[in-house]
Amino acid sequence: HYFTCAAPGMGYLAVPILAVFDGLYSMVPEKLARVANERMRRQLEQQCQALIAEGYLSFDPAVNRLAPLPFHAAIWFFELFIVGFMAAAAVVFYRVLLLFEVQSYLACQAALLLGLGTILFFYARIPYALVPTALSPLVAFHLITLVRKQPNSSPTLQAARLLAGGLALGIAVAL
Repeated sequence: HYFTCAAPGMGYLAVPILAVFDGLYSMVPEKLARVANERMRRQLEQQCQALIAEGYLSFDPAVNRLAPLPFHAAIWFFELFIVGFMAAAAVVFYRVLLLFEVQSYLACQAALLLGLGTILFFYARIPYALVPTALSPLVAFHLITLVRKQPNSSPTLQAARLLAGGLALGIAVAL
């Protein structure tokens, strides 16, 4: 299945986060994981009775070998990362608006709308999916503008900003 609202590279953002999650989940004691999986499996069976009766779902360990706890916990872990990413996007957006001498309270309102609006309105998945794609050129623009507005900065800092800006543009193309 291919979604035309975003490039296929968005899924790659999850790989390092889920690798960290796998490392953390491997430290959970086996007995605790088994008890939690059984409890979650029973709860899912209770909540999804209609779908199970129609044959759409099965939480039977013989049929569905995937343990539900690591699957759902990985999703929760990734959502925490996305919330942090949205907060970073809001901060960068606020700083860029201030570079254009937008009044502080208007810049704050716009940044809060970007950072919280797509999380609060859970059905707004297209802006939610595209924020990382939009954030990368915005970061690049911010860094390049800082190079231009602060010409007296050290050459090393200027070069680092330009390099990071180019990297952000490259990431925008990949996403």
